[in-house]
Amino acid sequence: MLLNRPDATSDEPFGYGDNGLNVTFDDQAPLALDIHNYRRVVAGNDATALPSPGVLDGVWKSDGREADPAVTLDVDPRTATLDVFFGLGGAGYWTLYVQDLSGGGVAKVDFWNLLIHPQAVVPEPIHGVAVVGLALGGFALWRRRRQTSNS
Repeated sequence: MLLNRPDATSDEPFGYGDNGLNVTFDDQAPLALDIHNYRRVVAGNDATALPSPGVLDGVWKSDGREADPAVTLDVDPRTATLDVFFGLGGAGYWTLYVQDLSGGGVAKVDFWNLLIHPQAVVPEPIHGVAVVGLALGGFALWRRRRQTSNS
């Protein structure tokens, strides 16, 4: 869940009405950069609209609030973050699902892309121990045979 009604709270059920997001979602971003409450991060409060030119940019944590958009709030747990994709391949079809539940204005997505950063395969520590053990065992066997042949 990338974005789910930013700053919808019990006091402000409609959340922010700002236009213009040019953001990258990365769950490795600092915890304070929760996109759901971006005005608090940028302006220090919820009452202030985005500074001019009114476009939010930068790298943010995904919203991760999987609750129904009609009822989600800032206090809902973040259970649908991007880490669910760790270890999965990038091949296949990807779909961006966008839904605007608010009445009135028109929302649209001008552009989006998906960047997949493959993780390096790191051998399990147990494999490294086995390799070192085999090498030491081989060395000990070689040394014993060498001592036997020199006698």
